[in-house]
Amino acid sequence: MAACLCVFYHTAADAALRGLQSLEHVEDIYQGPLNYEFAPERLPAIAHELSETQVPVTPTLNAFYQLTMLSVEKELFLESIPTDYTSSIIAFEEKRNQVKRWLASTESMATHNQKTLKFLQLVTRVFNDSGITMLVGSDSGVLLSPHGLATHNEIRLMHDAGLSTFEVLAAATVNPAKALELENRIGKVSEGFDADFIFSLTSPIDDLRVLEEPDAVIKHGVWYSKQDLTDIRRSAIASRSIWQELWTLWDAL
Repeated sequence: MAACLCVFYHTAADAALRGLQSLEHVEDIYQGPLNYEFAPERLPAIAHELSETQVPVTPTLNAFYQLTMLSVEKELFLESIPTDYTSSIIAFEEKRNQVKRWLASTESMATHNQKTLKFLQLVTRVFNDSGITMLVGSDSGVLLSPHGLATHNEIRLMHDAGLSTFEVLAAATVNPAKALELENRIGKVSEGFDADFIFSLTSPIDDLRVLEEPDAVIKHGVWYSKQDLTDIRRSAIASRSIWQELWTLWDAL
């Protein structure tokens, strides 16, 4: 089971959090125990208490990045968001509510959001340096954040926060496998593991951006070349249907 970090500051951390699968959204640290104060000197103590629980943390920086960019660049950023990766129904609802809210941000609010995002990246770095297990998670779909592309943005934001490329890759592979208690099945390329991995001719340890355009993807042991991936993406976009989206939403209820 995953939980927002808000649980952390309402009850004794050790008792309330042990056994949880993961904690999400580091902005809850800023909004909760720090009471909306930029107080970096208090982060080590908070990180130590969290590390004692041995529960992984998903920073989910992408969600705050999305609202920050909407508040700063407004319509310019909105127009840059790919529309093919988000449900038309979800997009309609988001534009009427959260997106509209951040597009209406004042200049001072936009500046505050930029400052907050930088602070959340600091929280992420302090947590990582304190030995807390980190996970990659993007909250894609929220605020029109494109599915799939949002994960790459989260990877970039975590790297910019100060995590090494190796640490970011671990947060996207072996760490989630352990959090899901599937470390003997997924998360690394090894004999006996599921044949699900990304193939690239250059190492992502040298440049994480190679993950955005892999040379191949292997899923359930099936090799998909770069051209295959392009064809699959185009086919998925071309076959989108609002009726299919409605059925998917209904089926999820």
